[in-house]
Amino acid sequence: MTYLVDNGRLLSTFNVNHFDLLHDAISCVAPSMCEYYLNDLIISSIDTYLNKNNIEQSINIDLYNIHIDYDSNIYIESLNSDDTQTESLW
Repeated sequence: MTYLVDNGRLLSTFNVNHFDLLHDAISCVAPSMCEYYLNDLIISSIDTYLNKNNIEQSINIDLYNIHIDYDSNIYIESLNSDDTQTESLW
């Protein structure tokens, strides 16, 4: 699924002011915290279609891709499929 996220909220979450600085900021955050932040952003975002031809730059983070298009819209693509996960027995 692909989600259109608020640019300001994403950048302020990782304490940067430009998309180019995002990768370095994410690499300094613990993976579990990064996943938590991205999931939090997804919850408050709109599920949308992303035209892959309009992608200007992308960042790959485990099960997430963060894309910026030529119109400066930022998308989070979740590669995590709920169908492949098993539920807890407890």
